[in-house]
Amino acid sequence: MIHKKTVLVSLIILCSGLYTVSAQSRPASPQEFLEIGLSLYGEARYIESVAVLRCILSEDPLYPDALYWISTAEITLRKYNEALADLEALAKIRSRWSTEIPYNRGRCYFYLGEYEKALVNFGGYIESLEENDLRRAVSFYWMGESLFAMGRLDSAANAYSLVIDKFPYSVKYEASCYRMELISQKKVEAELLALLKWSHEESIRSLEDYRARERIYEQAIASYKREIAELRGDPSGAGPDSYQGRFEAEVRIAALEASLAEANAALERLRGEVPAVNVPWQPPPSNGDKDARAQGLLDEARELFNTLNRNLYGE
Repeated sequence: MIHKKTVLVSLIILCSGLYTVSAQSRPASPQEFLEIGLSLYGEARYIESVAVLRCILSEDPLYPDALYWISTAEITLRKYNEALADLEALAKIRSRWSTEIPYNRGRCYFYLGEYEKALVNFGGYIESLEENDLRRAVSFYWMGESLFAMGRLDSAANAYSLVIDKFPYSVKYEASCYRMELISQKKVEAELLALLKWSHEESIRSLEDYRARERIYEQAIASYKREIAELRGDPSGAGPDSYQGRFEAEVRIAALEASLAEANAALERLRGEVPAVNVPWQPPPSNGDKDARAQGLLDEARELFNTLNRNLYGE
């Protein structure tokens, strides 16, 4: 609270033109305002620096210098829209800061999340500099940051590589190396996530296959049970024909019960398994195979029945 009061009092004194620079009471000149403002800026007292620099009027030759440092202080204070407005005003004035405007404007757009505009401004700034100018490295770094934020990792890596390969003494060299390592990690993470997604999809497919096989066995069991019940609940009349019919029915029931036991065992084995990823599904034996085995048993039973008849009746 004390700090805020001190700042407020300072602003009132400074902007009223009553600031004294020596034992003599007189308003400070634009040059003195500029020097005081830059001194406060160097002490990281950005709010006070902006207030002092604002005392320089637009018609003064030092106004472009004041605007440039005001916009720079506003960027540090995260007042990006205010900084853009001051940079636009500075761009309308021919000054030595004209080439620096795109860089600061690019930083404002970057922090505002307008990465395309940031790239345009950083690119324009790079084109205005000499090939070996270290400021190009800083701009390449911020281009990489913009591309990185947009998720364009390969393009961002190219920008960071330019800093690492061409400007090893730049202040952004270490940061660019760190970003390159981070991009490599992100690519590995992306590959692992893709593999995990594929594995998950395969697991789902395997589970669906498992459930499909379970349904097939359950349907087969229900079918066998139904057919056995129908055979047992349909007795024929008296006589050799009815005896033969009952005998054939019993043989058919025995065959179906064997198939039922086999299907039940297969279903129990299936339920005891854990569906594995990438294990190809082998279809269960078809009903045709079971019917063929049952028919074989029925044919053998019929042959036995005929033999018994021949022995009993001499046929």
